[in-house]
Amino acid sequence: MKAIHLYSQSRPDQFVFEDAPKPQPGVGRGIQTALKHFYGEAEDALKQRLAQTTVADLLEETLQYC
Repeated sequence: MKAIHLYSQSRPDQFVFEDAPKPQPGVGRGIQTALKHFYGEAEDALKQRLAQTTVADLLEETLQYC
């Protein structure tokens, strides 16, 4: 099984960061919109990498840190 299948089943369609900026005047108010295309590019790169990675690969990597 490829890791992309796990990602597709466990993550929303949109790349989301947990810590949203405060909607105050200045950078925080417009940063999400300004970075939107970067999020899409980052998610595309992640999906491409996960499509080349098996669950066995993830397990092997994980066990190296135990």
